[in-house]
Amino acid sequence: MGLVMLEETDDILQVIIGHLIATAAKYCDVTIDQLFPEGTDNILYDKFPTSNVEDTWIDEFDKYITQAIITAKIPEKYVVVPLLTSVC
Repeated sequence: MGLVMLEETDDILQVIIGHLIATAAKYCDVTIDQLFPEGTDNILYDKFPTSNVEDTWIDEFDKYITQAIITAKIPEKYVVVPLLTSVC
């Protein structure tokens, strides 16, 4: 799920996926690193925002996603297809 979030080109879907990751980490028996492929640079899950305040989380997520896309090392063996593609 983490890799899909990073590769998604639609900002709204990226936030929705990020929120799903944060919610799963908070309420389910998973850790954020389990939602990224094995071998993914740990900066992607170590710095993932976990704030409980919605407005704060959005701001933190925006900063996180910008930095993660610039600095992350994603394993090359993973290929992600965007969740939605244009039909036009």
